[in-house]
Amino acid sequence: MNEGKLKPNLEVVKENVGTADVLRIFSEKIKSHFIVMSCDLVFDLVPHRLLNYHQTHDPAFTALYFEPNKSEGRGRSSSSYKDDSSY
Repeated sequence: MNEGKLKPNLEVVKENVGTADVLRIFSEKIKSHFIVMSCDLVFDLVPHRLLNYHQTHDPAFTALYFEPNKSEGRGRSSSSYKDDSSY
């Protein structure tokens, strides 16, 4: 259960639209920090590390990118993965 100060609000777009369209659809509701997540986003990053990085550095936005492992068909191997503990 959420015992912290955050009061998350889940909003769903049922149409198949891109990220920019999602931002347009909800532009009137965006009053502070928010997260946009695609339904096909799966990762093993601990979310609070990314959120802490965002809050500490106060950028206009924070983006998370990844490069697939070679076992997934392209990209670098998992042995070359560098854990960037700064985020």
